Amino acid sequence: MLLTSLLATALLAATATANYGGVSLYNNCNQRIYSNTVTEGWTGPLNWIEPKTWFWVPYSYPSKGGVSMKLRKSKALSGPITQLEYKHVNDGVTYYDLSNVDCGPTGQSSKGTCPFLSGGMLLRSDANWCPWRACKSGDKRCGEAYNLPKDDWATKACKMYDNNMVLYMCGRPKGWY
Repeated sequence: MLLTSLLATALLAATATANYGGVSLYNNCNQRIYSNTVTEGWTGPLNWIEPKTWFWVPYSYPSKGGVSMKLRKSKALSGPITQLEYKHVNDGVTYYDLSNVDCGPTGQSSKGTCPFLSGGMLLRSDANWCPWRACKSGDKRCGEAYNLPKDDWATKACKMYDNNMVLYMCGRPKGWY
């Protein structure tokens, strides 16, 4: 019943937002996750995502720079933080990545355990042609995320147009590699 409810909620969210695009976050952790969106010169409000629930936020289109969604297990704006970062450019192309630069053994501002080390994380798009990013549970130096500021190879690009990005935190749906 719970799975049916979650799938129905996800389908409704995807249908309701199909013309605009945004970021869907699924909290599969056993505790509340805190999130806020940051662009150059602006920090959005603190949001929280209860365990086993979805949260959706429309894409931001800043005139300068990209967008960073700061994700953590405490209200504090300081680390340990995992970031979902993206930037829209011409012709519907979006650059995106996951970043553990502010947590873990190579953390720049915090050496604390990365928020989704236990359970891992998966970033995908509704646009099935876009590359996924995934970090397995327990992977302290995930090869598909930034661990150091110059890990530019971790950034992917795709013509997402108005498709959603979807991030599963602390695990991913069964049947997904």
